[in-house]
Amino acid sequence: GSSALIVLVTPGANESANVLAEVLKAADLKKTIVPIIVNNTTPGEDLDFYCLSRHQIPWTNAAPVAQAILDKLKKA
Repeated sequence: GSSALIVLVTPGANESANVLAEVLKAADLKKTIVPIIVNNTTPGEDLDFYCLSRHQIPWTNAAPVAQAILDKLKKA
């Protein structure tokens, strides 16, 4: 299994019961949750706790985002 969950935080993700279920499952399994904030989307109320600002990666350019993900996963 994986040691982390990458979540693309979008308006659609904020409304998705499936995304929330996956995030809750990952949290329950003590996996690292890596939120990627797309287009400055504010995490919805349900996702907010799991998307704390110190863990967020803003999506501006794919290369730095990919490197930030790899760096976070190495620490997981």
